[in-house]
Amino acid sequence: MKTATNILAVVLCLVVIVLGLGLSSIGISEPAPVNNAPPQPIQAERPAPSEIDVVPSNPEQTAEPAAPETAAPETTPAPEATPETAAPEATPETTPEPTAEPVLDDTPLDPSFFDDAAFIGDSVSGVLEYFASNKEGLGKAQFFVTVEYSVQAAVDGSKQVYYQGRGMKPEDALKAAGVKKVFIMLGALGDLPYRTISETLMNWELLIDNIREKNPDIQIFIQSCTPVAYDVPKINNAMIDEYNAKLKDFADQNGCVYVEIGKHFQDTSGKLPFEHCRDGYSSLRIDSADYWVELLRDPANYSVNPHSSASVSSQAVKEQSFSVEGMTITLTNEFTQINMAGFTAAFDAPDVALLALKESFAAAPGAEALSLDEYIDIVIQANGIQGAEKKNPEGLSGYSYSFTNPQDGKTYRYLSFAYKTGDAFWLLQFVTAEESAGNYEAKIVGWAKTARFA
Repeated sequence: MKTATNILAVVLCLVVIVLGLGLSSIGISEPAPVNNAPPQPIQAERPAPSEIDVVPSNPEQTAEPAAPETAAPETTPAPEATPETAAPEATPETTPEPTAEPVLDDTPLDPSFFDDAAFIGDSVSGVLEYFASNKEGLGKAQFFVTVEYSVQAAVDGSKQVYYQGRGMKPEDALKAAGVKKVFIMLGALGDLPYRTISETLMNWELLIDNIREKNPDIQIFIQSCTPVAYDVPKINNAMIDEYNAKLKDFADQNGCVYVEIGKHFQDTSGKLPFEHCRDGYSSLRIDSADYWVELLRDPANYSVNPHSSASVSSQAVKEQSFSVEGMTITLTNEFTQINMAGFTAAFDAPDVALLALKESFAAAPGAEALSLDEYIDIVIQANGIQGAEKKNPEGLSGYSYSFTNPQDGKTYRYLSFAYKTGDAFWLLQFVTAEESAGNYEAKIVGWAKTARFA
């Protein structure tokens, strides 16, 4: 769903959202509020987007200096063309819209890629569910499979999927399961015999909207449908091929990832071959699930619109420690350390960012006598933060508040933690979209607890 756009790239593109300093305000009797904008470092200008650069892997690598500008030689203007000799006005060239391109990384997706995924489908997907319950390859993926399920049923609730024994609509099951990815294969058997492709795509649009409304951070993968062994009046492989082609366009236009599965199960005539067919018509054999999993783990089968926020990475999410100026914190390898003016360190990831600030006691004599609670009060007061709520999860000292970016109207949630060392206070502030805050709070607290100071 967002290549993926990291959270700081969104937050900082128009208005820089930054942390607040507290120690510099000690001794100031009337700190000036800042209209409830996010706290801004003292003596630090809001950096322009160009100042936010990824830390190069080679610190010694620097950009080549630009060549000095030279004045262009004067030219004598050409005489104006007469009506008889004037060339016809050129038609401006248009750049075609980018189409979905396969993911270039050819490293097989690690099974852990599917740990936070769910699969939604009809009886065809049942074989995949059976595989996952008996073999490795799809990590800890969950399955919401219902016989004779359809896009229409997913939208109107006439059939339900089941999570922990409870029937519910797919968007509610995904939310209850807390997954971050969903793979859907629906439409060929449950929809095309009863409604047109256009009607089915309209239902797809409703389904995607419903899923995203309840699961704003979820990434949606649309799998192409597998063929049938023989054609019947209501459904044939030509219809399925047409449907899959339009489904690919739909995924491309709606920020979803298209996964090519169906074509790999076609014989030379476009039908489901005997070696993959269990019931003589549409159901896959049990051992065909191994092949399906191979296809799912092969990035070459994933197509992503270059202008889409969707992404696929073969990299498994793992813990990764970062160290800066005596502070060490364990985050994940999704984070990238970046340079940001006015801060000791900044770390960016697709859905959450961390801004770190060290305030030395030397900057404010007597600050070492402050408690963490007093320091937090000063930060909140000095920056005029309205609606700040103090929080002390699992022994940490911190506060949270929300801020709405006036440029795009989007609201962000801040969860900040203060630490006291022998020579300074540290303020670690995590930021994520308001609608994602509930999903990330436990992770953020876990990351904050790993902070260590030399």
